[in-house]
Amino acid sequence: MNADIRHFVITQDGRVREFSTEQAAMVASGMNPMPEFASHRLRYLQVAVDTEKVGEIKVQTGSACLDFDDDGRFAGAAAPEKDEDRINPFEYDACIQWALSKIANSEVTFH
Repeated sequence: MNADIRHFVITQDGRVREFSTEQAAMVASGMNPMPEFASHRLRYLQVAVDTEKVGEIKVQTGSACLDFDDDGRFAGAAAPEKDEDRINPFEYDACIQWALSKIANSEVTFH
């Protein structure tokens, strides 16, 4: 599978924010603190888009809750447990559409 992996965080104010793979790695390693996320638990969606097979697009997703310490450093991830930890259908669809828009061509129609 030759996939383009996209990383989305739903911020505490409900905005969708995308991080590159490099940015996500820096945050996860603690090398890039995010002070704006200090002491927060955020919802995360990873979207993998595979266009290796001609005429076919495969999309795989995974979600988690990300915890940040008082300084905005990544403190850990866990599976969503509470309703407020889950990504709602609108947010999910927005992230998928955003990920697909990067590979869209004139033959793709979004609904």
